Amino acid sequence: MKISTFKKLTILVAVIALVLSGCRLQVEDLLKAPSPTSDQLRILEEIKSKIGENVVLRYPLSGNRRAPIQMIDLDGDGMLEAVVFYTIQSESPLTNISVLKNYGDDWILTDTIAGAGGNVNRVRLLEGSSKADRPILVEWMSTDSQRVSVYSYVLGKLVIGFEENCFQIIADDIDGDGLIEFCYITEAVDGEIPKIKYVDGVESSFSIVGEKSLDSDVVSSINMISGKISDGRYIVYVDQYLEDGTNVTSLYSISSNGLNSFETEDYNLKLLTKRNSDKLLCGVSSSSNKKILIPTETPPREDILFPEIWKYWYDVYDGTPRFSLATFVNNDFNLNVGIPDSWLNEVTYSFDENEKLFVFFVAETGEVYLEIKVLSVGESPDSYIEKGFEAVETRSGAYRYYLRCERMFSEKSFIKYNFFATE
Repeated sequence: MKISTFKKLTILVAVIALVLSGCRLQVEDLLKAPSPTSDQLRILEEIKSKIGENVVLRYPLSGNRRAPIQMIDLDGDGMLEAVVFYTIQSESPLTNISVLKNYGDDWILTDTIAGAGGNVNRVRLLEGSSKADRPILVEWMSTDSQRVSVYSYVLGKLVIGFEENCFQIIADDIDGDGLIEFCYITEAVDGEIPKIKYVDGVESSFSIVGEKSLDSDVVSSINMISGKISDGRYIVYVDQYLEDGTNVTSLYSISSNGLNSFETEDYNLKLLTKRNSDKLLCGVSSSSNKKILIPTETPPREDILFPEIWKYWYDVYDGTPRFSLATFVNNDFNLNVGIPDSWLNEVTYSFDENEKLFVFFVAETGEVYLEIKVLSVGESPDSYIEKGFEAVETRSGAYRYYLRCERMFSEKSFIKYNFFATE
């Protein structure tokens, strides 16, 4: 029997509607909040029985810990406590923190404390190998301020170990002692110059052990990043973006003596900071374009693509390169160049007025002279050597090898080649 065109269209529309309704249901299911566990239900019931029915859970806005009910061994007894963030409707807009301990199948509310803001931005554990307790650092956000608080759980009570307004914060093992410390920038209030402050903790007590004033009281944003340089010192970079469009970078070292301005001789600090794959990449270029300092132990050699404009970096201390990595980036391309290990103690660097990178290797047989401009994707290193490498006799009679690459490629392209100049 022949089916009419109208019936075909009717069947087709019905099938499409059925498929779309199924998709809609699946999407709605995906968008639903995960169902609470039996423990979470008991925890919430216990809070409501003590606080009231108007409890509204608060979710942290960022970070790895975004649950309103977090299971943490706060006191180091091997048992997980429940840390709950919530507000109470029709009462204070501040977020409360409650801690509950588990006794068999029951959760018992042991303490509640009012938070320092309406929203929880981030929750971090300040844990370390030599501490039994695990303080939590909470970044609070309100409409007109940000605040950082550190809470410890001592004898069944939440204790505020530290609290202050802040602009930005980093929490890490900054001084290499196996424990988590933090640095933060204070807010600029009533024309005061913002400060960077370094906070360390002993037991449940945290205190400021170092502070330095920044460069201006007019700052639109601040980026802060920390890392360790090859001689064992820990470095904190602070990049300040001023409202007039200029950039100022400050560099500080962290040690047992606290926070100190990092002595960089005649270095002209530039914006060269970025964290990639949990490895720190920072650079300080000198006004004479002869040295760059990198506070990092292991610069990555893998593909790198940054939205910012990077110039160059490599690791130098005590006047001698220990590990070398160079890059040249100009708006729409990037380049990662690895230097062979045999060069590490003999390589020196300089940059010309156009900021092209020159790598010099001095050996008994002569001088290797390497200029990197632009590399394209999809061709092997051999093809570049064949097309671009030139041998040029120097004044001393030795030869220098000159690598010239002038092909452009897309800003979304990656490059992974290591170029080794050899005699």
